[in-house]
Amino acid sequence: DYKNGETVNWEIAINDGSNNSYITKQNATLIDELPPGLVYEEGSAKLLKKDGSVVDGLVANYETSSKTLTMTLPDGLDLGKAYKV
Repeated sequence: DYKNGETVNWEIAINDGSNNSYITKQNATLIDELPPGLVYEEGSAKLLKKDGSVVDGLVANYETSSKTLTMTLPDGLDLGKAYKV
């Protein structure tokens, strides 16, 4: 549960085996529609390695009217490793 004005953290697992799906192409795009009551905080999306360090190059765009966050993974990402957004 969350209340108006609170910050909510959420993550998307990438190539970690938890959901039996793997990204296999460079510059893959992830699309996430925020549920009612949530608003994206500009610049808050980060691509992290398993150790928590930030990977540069994630491009995130938020469309306010549709509440859709579109993120494009950077070129040259090692797709044999696990990440989270």
